[in-house]
Amino acid sequence: MGSQGGSLTGMLGPVSASVSLDVGQIFLRAAPVDAGGTSLAGAPADAYVWSTSDPSVARVSGSGNVGQLSLKAKGKATLSVALGPVATSTEVTVP
Repeated sequence: MGSQGGSLTGMLGPVSASVSLDVGQIFLRAAPVDAGGTSLAGAPADAYVWSTSDPSVARVSGSGNVGQLSLKAKGKATLSVALGPVATSTEVTVP
């Protein structure tokens, strides 16, 4: 399958994520920056919180700035990642 580039950009704060697809697994990488654009990449792994609005559709687990997405069933779910008060989310549709 290879890798595909993409982006997840949220409305709640200056956090972005990239999406790559490899052998049926989807990995998300958060690349947080502060309001001035300075990278917060050195944040401790346990400071990142990954979540989904509907785990029956899509589950996400993470370790630090890398999350792994598993698609479970047709439907829509909102994926979120937060680093302290900075957070972003995106909707995922499973056809």
